[in-house]
Amino acid sequence: MILRSLSLTPRPNPVDKLPLRLRKLELQQRSALLRASITQEAQLVQKPIKLIDSVHRLVNSVVQHPLPIGMGLAALTITKPRWAKRVAGMLWSAYFYWRRLR
Repeated sequence: MILRSLSLTPRPNPVDKLPLRLRKLELQQRSALLRASITQEAQLVQKPIKLIDSVHRLVNSVVQHPLPIGMGLAALTITKPRWAKRVAGMLWSAYFYWRRLR
């Protein structure tokens, strides 16, 4: 107890903490403003990202389950052979363009 009263370090004054409290409040307000702006900017890209996700899911489902697509193409080939030939040519050329790009 006696040693503490003889200590050379001054005790913190609550008034000295006022600038720190103000700075903390400013930083919290700025953080809230930045969070709000990030939320607003994220809403701008939300629709394109959802579209990309749905296309990605569609491609994955076709890759994992090609039988229904093949059955549909076979049915079209039987019922409309000219249209099926034209679509097959477009798919074939798209496949080769895709391979060249890779």
